[in-house]
Amino acid sequence: MAMPTESLAKLLTINAAYTAVCGIISLGGSSALAGPFGLSEQLPLQAVGGFLIVVAAAMGAAAKLVSRSLVPALLLTVGDAGYVAASVGAVVLAPLSGTGKAVTLAVAAIVVVFVVLQGRALAAARSR
Repeated sequence: MAMPTESLAKLLTINAAYTAVCGIISLGGSSALAGPFGLSEQLPLQAVGGFLIVVAAAMGAAAKLVSRSLVPALLLTVGDAGYVAASVGAVVLAPLSGTGKAVTLAVAAIVVVFVVLQGRALAAARSR
C-alpha cells in the first residue's frame, strides 16, 4: 500500500496534468472557444488559461515537496475549492452560453473530485 504522501504526490501530479491541459486548451483555443462559450472577447479565456498553466506548474512542484511539507498541497487544494466556487459564480454571473456553462461546470465537477481525494490524502498524511 502506498504511503499517504505518495498518494498525495500522485494526485497532485495527475491534477497538474489535468490543469495544464485545461489551461492549454483555454489559452490556445480561445479564438475558437469564445463564440461557442457566448463570449464576445477571447481575453477571459486567455486569462484563465494562463492562470491554469501557472497553477499546474505549482502543483507539479508541490507534488515533489509533499514528503517535506504538506502546506503547498493544502494551499493548492484550498485553491481548487476556490476555483470550483469561482466557476459556479461565473456560470451564474457571466454572460456564458449554455455550452459555456456546461463546460465550465463539467471542468469544475472534475476539480471537486480532486479536492475530495486530495483532502483525504492530506488528512491521511497528517495522521501519520
